[in-house]
Amino acid sequence: MVLQNPMSSAGSKRLMLIVLACVTSVAAAPTPSGSAGYLTETDGFVDIDLPITQIAPDPGVTRIVARGVILGKEVGLEVDFASASQRSRGQASLPLGTAQIRTLGAVSDNFVALLDSRYKIPIPSKTMLAAVAAAVVGLQGDPAHVQEGVTQMKFFFFDSGPQDRYAEVYITVDADKRVLGFHEKDEDYRKALLLALTQGP
Repeated sequence: MVLQNPMSSAGSKRLMLIVLACVTSVAAAPTPSGSAGYLTETDGFVDIDLPITQIAPDPGVTRIVARGVILGKEVGLEVDFASASQRSRGQASLPLGTAQIRTLGAVSDNFVALLDSRYKIPIPSKTMLAAVAAAVVGLQGDPAHVQEGVTQMKFFFFDSGPQDRYAEVYITVDADKRVLGFHEKDEDYRKALLLALTQGP
């Protein structure tokens, strides 16, 4: 009686197919599994909208985490809003506040790289800083209550100077639809904004 080697003929073919399947799955770069983000470029302005994945009201701060897949890469950032605000003096009486844009690691570096690719301005580093401080004014809603409805804001970086580092950007938090918008204010602020996110003072 001749005993068949279990690793020969049909058995070896089956094993080879399994190995090839594993190699194929490793070799093929997986598509990011996060929700889709949106990049809009209209009239020269670059606007990014990301799904909000977390709203965490902590004592003294409300943390907003937003991340999504744009052009095949997951991008994202965290924005922390102080839970106290004050009213500006004057006719508008707009609520003022403070915020920090914080990194989420690689996805935030991807966010900076995305901005850099659309702004077409070379910068020394595409690594987002751990935290970037900003002054905030509420155009609609109060930055101290971003977890309630829609809050449209303007962020100011280096508002005390130097002038070449000053930048503005529109950020909107829609807590109901769970979307964070990062919308360009003016093309002239592109370099200063990128430097604020990556270089600091």
